[in-house]
Amino acid sequence: MVDNTYFTVIFIDDEPLVLEGLETMIQWEDYGFKIGGAFHQVTEAFWYIQENKPDFIITDIHMPIYNGLQLIEKIQGFNPDAEIIVLSGFKDFDYARKAMALKVMQYLVKPLFDDDLIPLVQAVYRRLKHKKNTRQVSELSIEELLKYHLLSSISKTEIAFSKHLNGFYAQYPINGMWQYIHLEVHKDKILPLGVVAQYIYHLGWHQPCILVDLSPHTRGICVSLDDQQDSMILFEGLSKWLQKIDSKVKMASGKPVKGLVSILESYDVAVECCKYIYHKSAHKCVPYDKIGHKIENTVNHQIIKDQLLQAIEGQRDEELGHVVDMLFLLFEEQHLSLISAKKVVLNIYFDLIDMLLQRSAICAQKMTKLQVASLHEEVDMEGLYVFLEQGIHTIYDAVHHMIRSSQHDEIAAIEAYIEAHISETITLKKLASMFYMHPNYLGQKCKKHWGMGFSAYLNQYRIKKSMLLMKETTDSIQEISKQVGYKNYAHYLYYFKKVVHVTPYVYRRSIN
Repeated sequence: MVDNTYFTVIFIDDEPLVLEGLETMIQWEDYGFKIGGAFHQVTEAFWYIQENKPDFIITDIHMPIYNGLQLIEKIQGFNPDAEIIVLSGFKDFDYARKAMALKVMQYLVKPLFDDDLIPLVQAVYRRLKHKKNTRQVSELSIEELLKYHLLSSISKTEIAFSKHLNGFYAQYPINGMWQYIHLEVHKDKILPLGVVAQYIYHLGWHQPCILVDLSPHTRGICVSLDDQQDSMILFEGLSKWLQKIDSKVKMASGKPVKGLVSILESYDVAVECCKYIYHKSAHKCVPYDKIGHKIENTVNHQIIKDQLLQAIEGQRDEELGHVVDMLFLLFEEQHLSLISAKKVVLNIYFDLIDMLLQRSAICAQKMTKLQVASLHEEVDMEGLYVFLEQGIHTIYDAVHHMIRSSQHDEIAAIEAYIEAHISETITLKKLASMFYMHPNYLGQKCKKHWGMGFSAYLNQYRIKKSMLLMKETTDSIQEISKQVGYKNYAHYLYYFKKVVHVTPYVYRRSIN
């Protein structure tokens, strides 16, 4: 799934085994659906559909009282937007023709396999999402429409976005000059949109403004401009205000654009500007023409590296943060590009790893593998700062540990990794690569320590963790199975019974 939009699916069939198969054949939530119910009686299904109006219905044709086609005719009277797939135990052209006449999406012949079902489910999700988006956009206020446009790109083209703007020409100079201002609030602070609106009014700003609540920690201001000087007055006024209230807010402006329809261009520039600001920046408010693009500028990192080495070797923890702050202030002063800053940070980090390599090859290799993997391509200045700060403290702790003890328990590290990443896919090959061992050697080592093979230990650990979650949470068994790393619910049921000797449902009832 690409977002958090879920639709409801129900199943109707007079064969219990078919219903059970539909429920477990695929992981429905992975494809954007929550199961509303499984009904073997048409009358029960009918009342549920009347009450809840599910989005997606999979129904058999041959059933007592009503057949599937009669049910579909009734449903379409009060739930016309539902997507419907019809199942049948045999091919029947007449039934198929009638089903298509009722605008049923697909007519399938049993037995049904997941390879048949998955493409259809994905197509149904896309159709439902399109219907929902179309319905929602037509009902949006200008603030909601802009939020949709900036965040979810539901308007794939400027023409589509422009069409939805048509209803606001009387209120706003849609075709004039506009500029976007982006505010990112620190996670432990609050900056209500209403407070921002009040201050803009306090500044005496008379041009139209559209304020958008983009997320719990992100605010947007779309400003109508007479000229660019106007925008600087507003931006500087907001900058002084934010500095005065010490609000831990990063603010950046995008370039002015012609027409509100082009505001996405201004938004993209403003968001890019914010990447150059981190929580200890000297200047947390940056106009679009002041961001660092000077790739040719470099910082002499040798002095910084030497200071960090001395602090690590001398076990002076308090100096580390100060040196990192000094490096990032140099980045700001020289308007260094993100690409160049990333190169400097990586050079310093790998030089420190080389120092660690002289003490412990295994430890240095692990840190290189685990730490650098977190430095993704789109990292901003805040991410670089966090990466270097955490990496240096990790190296410091490793040196401190090696000074106190030369022993390193590989199995303990593997167990800790499994515990921390229990919801993810974990393989012996992956762990062997992370800890620089041959998979066969690691497998033998695990079996000797645990008294069982790696896969058996991993499944046993996942099942025991799920038993604990059943005691401590009210999450559904299917949700818990995902939390402990089972992508396939049927696999979870199989291993649970193998380890515990009863089904999860029986176990949960017993502990309750």
